[in-house]
Amino acid sequence: MESNGATFLNVGADSRPGLAGIMEIGLGIPSCISVDALCGYNFNSRFFLGGGLGYRADLAYASGGITASVPIYAQARYTIGDKKSAPYAALSLGYDAKTPNLYSGLEFGVRMRSMKKIEKGSSCWLGTKIEMTGRDLGFFSFKFGKSF
Repeated sequence: MESNGATFLNVGADSRPGLAGIMEIGLGIPSCISVDALCGYNFNSRFFLGGGLGYRADLAYASGGITASVPIYAQARYTIGDKKSAPYAALSLGYDAKTPNLYSGLEFGVRMRSMKKIEKGSSCWLGTKIEMTGRDLGFFSFKFGKSF
């Protein structure tokens, strides 16, 4: 869709305004795994706002077996600078569908933009995230993500 030469609907290039998606996997402390899928809008090369759906599994929660959470959340992500590697911060707020609790997350890391012609406009995200689901289930995890 174009108007006066400006593109409003741009898919797959996170270096300019348009729709974008991010897939993330995480390994947490002490023994949890997480998977997230986000879909949203890049307002420019630095600011992303979207919604996400995740799955968290705590593999050793109080030695009582696996416990899980399924957060549904909104996320704002901001990259500081336009260099190939730049720091970013993200804030997530939502609701856990499995345990009826609020969900929140705070993430910091480094965004690495691709300079290859074939992948121009995509990024890799490497960071740490502190997540809280209710008052009993909290995670500190190392995340790796890829935008598309």
